[in-house]
Amino acid sequence: GILREMPKQGVMPNTISYNSAISACAKCKEWKEALGLLREMPSKGIRQNTITYNSAISACEKGQRCQEALELLREMPTKHIAQDTISYSAAISACEKGQQCKEALMLLREMLDKGIEPNTISFNAAISSCAKDQHWDVALQLLTGMESRGVKPNTITYNAAITVMEKSKQVKEALRLLREMPGKGIWPDMISYSSAISACDKCHQWQEEIGRAHV
Repeated sequence: GILREMPKQGVMPNTISYNSAISACAKCKEWKEALGLLREMPSKGIRQNTITYNSAISACEKGQRCQEALELLREMPTKHIAQDTISYSAAISACEKGQQCKEALMLLREMLDKGIEPNTISFNAAISSCAKDQHWDVALQLLTGMESRGVKPNTITYNAAITVMEKSKQVKEALRLLREMPGKGIWPDMISYSSAISACDKCHQWQEEIGRAHV
């Protein structure tokens, strides 16, 4: 790749070069390559930083490698590299993709304890992680909690929450969430309606209930 060609042209790669390469690996879901680049940096005397690790964690998230993402997050303090909102959000997303609800919620609590403010992506991933174990009550608490912290939910947030309600067979809550979206300036999309209809269908209530969901 370009990174390997640089020394041949008399241009030595630096932290920015490696960060860009790792980020490119993340976009292509090449998590192994991303980790390889991360690991070779110290041997070449190239300093790693928060962006380096965030990009590598993101690569693991996109490659659905939850354990590797968590290991990188834990490694950062041992190298005196600051963790930030992006570090935790990417790790929480990795846990969500790996259906590791307990770990995702633990990371959200941990970042709050450290004074690292979650963003919409952090909460969206944490809410979505509740689907597998049908923790619908936790998902609702997270939705309320994010708003109380001044973090604005979006369509993805509500879709995630409605999906949790659907998986948990909580028809009334799914429809309540669907109905309250426009009042908050959030407009339902196809996923919003499909998840709500699926929730009703699972409980054999769709004909009765979905007609009330006009928003």
